Amino acid sequence: MKIHIVLARGAIVGLLAAVTLAGCSDSGSVEPETPGTVPHMRLVTTDQYINSLMDVFGPSVHVEGEFSPAKRTDGLLASGAAHAGATSLNDFYAVLAAALEGMLISPELLFVIERAEPDPNNPGQLRLDAYSLASRLSFFLWNASPDDELLEAAESGELQTKDGLARAIDRMLASPRLVTGMRAFFDDMFGFDDFDTLSKDPLIYPAFTTVTAAAAREQTLRTVIDHLIVNDEDYRDLYTKRSTFMSPDLARLYGMPAPSGWTPYTFPPDSLRAGLLTQISFLALHAHPGRSSPTLRGKALREVLLCQHVPPPPPGIDFSALMNPDSLSHAARTGTGPP
Repeated sequence: MKIHIVLARGAIVGLLAAVTLAGCSDSGSVEPETPGTVPHMRLVTTDQYINSLMDVFGPSVHVEGEFSPAKRTDGLLASGAAHAGATSLNDFYAVLAAALEGMLISPELLFVIERAEPDPNNPGQLRLDAYSLASRLSFFLWNASPDDELLEAAESGELQTKDGLARAIDRMLASPRLVTGMRAFFDDMFGFDDFDTLSKDPLIYPAFTTVTAAAAREQTLRTVIDHLIVNDEDYRDLYTKRSTFMSPDLARLYGMPAPSGWTPYTFPPDSLRAGLLTQISFLALHAHPGRSSPTLRGKALREVLLCQHVPPPPPGIDFSALMNPDSLSHAARTGTGPP
């Protein structure tokens, strides 16, 4: 994946570098094999679905992340979802609810369906049509569907011009909605959805719970947003900086006094903590339930950040030394250190 847009803000240049890193393929190539921009069709994420509905109905609307089962008609859920009306429901509000439900489970809302068109500036190649371009920008930068202004730019053709595209991007980067999009991007990039099923041996790591796991995830996202969006700093410094945020739940794992709430915190110069790779989120996510793993962390570093494919280990490796409880560090055996 390559980004052919030059953005003014230094932080976003770093984000686009991250996009390039995140767009790894098995071959290590990031160039598309077909000429021009390739359209895609994909299911929206739960957060994108909820964010889009809140944009339409307002932030006070509570949206569940699950769909109610539809009645089957002629063996098809799609037919059941479409078969409802005043003659069968006999109630205006029930009919309205059925109509809304039909819209909310429509493929046009559940899927992002991109379309391509001939590129007039590059004969023989394709480009995304204006509405597909608007969707790709909006779901990337805001993690939600396009707003009215972006759709109007698509409808008028302004979005397909160099100046019009630049204006649209500048407006989106200046919006507070950028934080939502960037949190979603880095949460995806770092594979933080694995926290939903992550568990540790409670005898070895008694301080690590689902609450501390969520706090570890939040610590890294807060650090990234503060560094790139709030302070507009160099993306590369995320891997060396000592400043972050601390919560009462994380303080015990880091072996420090608990603050009153989420508080800016800087590790001292003599600390081994520096950068995202020394935060609990990375260490816990790329380790075993009962012990650390330099191997898993090295693999994650190469695959997630360096776009390198690590082959499976050869057969017949003796892991007995690693399984020996005496080989565990004091921090791991006492449960005071990070997993």
